[in-house]
Amino acid sequence: MRHFVFDVSGHGWGHATQVAPLVSLVRERHPDCRITLRSGLPGKVLERLIGRPFDRATPPPDPCLLMTGPMDIDRGATTDAYLRLHADWEGVTQAEAERLATLGPDILISDICYVGLAAARRADVPAIAISSLNWADMFSAYCGDHPKAGAIHAEIHAAYADARVFLQVTPHMPMADLPNRHSIGVMAAKGRNRRDDICRRLGLSAETRLVLVTLGGIPGERPGGTLPRLPKVHWILGENEGMETVSRSDLTAVEDLGLGFLDVVASSDAVVAKTGYGTFTQIATAGTRALYFCRPDWPESPYLESWIESHATATPIDRQSLGSDRFGDALLELLSHPTKEPIEPRGAEEALEALTAIIGSA
Repeated sequence: MRHFVFDVSGHGWGHATQVAPLVSLVRERHPDCRITLRSGLPGKVLERLIGRPFDRATPPPDPCLLMTGPMDIDRGATTDAYLRLHADWEGVTQAEAERLATLGPDILISDICYVGLAAARRADVPAIAISSLNWADMFSAYCGDHPKAGAIHAEIHAAYADARVFLQVTPHMPMADLPNRHSIGVMAAKGRNRRDDICRRLGLSAETRLVLVTLGGIPGERPGGTLPRLPKVHWILGENEGMETVSRSDLTAVEDLGLGFLDVVASSDAVVAKTGYGTFTQIATAGTRALYFCRPDWPESPYLESWIESHATATPIDRQSLGSDRFGDALLELLSHPTKEPIEPRGAEEALEALTAIIGSA
């Protein structure tokens, strides 16, 4: 029986969303395999995003980026977290190598926890990294001015460079300094358009526009009652988007629809989101529209935003517009434009080919 261990970063929901199509394909092609997830995300979130069956194991340390809200980085706290982790880098990676070895995996797939990759190297476990970004680049962007940043970056970079391959899922950052990088297609799962079912359930006319609001899995400020009342627009609020703070007939919580999240995306006339890989690729795969909050300081933004505007009907807006008339006007203008053809995500197939080649040669 093949044993696949997936390290999934707990930084929001995007990494779990990104790796989910690959997990599904592994289950399909290796029905008798064992899958173990190591992630800081709650089990119910992993079940919803990735699906059962899977085993759980304690994740390796994964400082990611510490946030004060869905779009704001706490640079000081993030720097401190990396300093603590790398104060005894040899000891940490050795302890993690011993823990990984006890699981007995055939391969480790990491999105994009670098400690597990460094441990796999020590434990002689084949490992691949897969993501649209890496923490070495992100650490340098937000913490690079610290005197010890160069040494920490070198240790993170080495963990990624030592993986058998770093699969860059489209759209991705360049990562030009990684010798093992390999670009693959989009990683996204597809939902079903259940628009008619939603309108019947909510008693809405066929002309009503359904607009999903989702800012991801990072706690913090939420739109809730700041959303404008617009003619023939019904808002669907994603989890943690402030539904509990307001009662309005034009607002519905996504969990009250009884549908999978991907089906809600595919059923929506537009999605309000922040710049982020998971939501952008789901929007393009569904062939719907995006009104997105720009993140000027996020290193991934130029690559994601140019991609979404090429592959979906999309409009950027600054976050200060949320409570103003400009927000409603921008949404109505967006809804007046036709959608683009949905894209076909092929990254999971390409990732599985790379993974199968590695375990086949082990």
